[in-house]
Amino acid sequence: MNPEDEKLLKADGWDVDCYSPFEISHEETNSRATGIGAEYVLDSIRDYVRLYGVCPTTENEFVLSPEAEDEDEDEPWAVG
Repeated sequence: MNPEDEKLLKADGWDVDCYSPFEISHEETNSRATGIGAEYVLDSIRDYVRLYGVCPTTENEFVLSPEAEDEDEDEPWAVG
């Protein structure tokens, strides 16, 4: 996880509770995610921001860096 990912999670109301294993929580919704589930949450927030320019839960504006836009290209399972 890069620093921009942590900023993105924070902008949508998520806190990183642990880096290894990756664990996140959302105080307002009382939600938690660990490991691959936390990665799915991050990926879905990133995709939402790419499409709409705002975070899905808080609707805070967020602009992804060009490096974050290309990040999925290194993942062979990524589509798009």
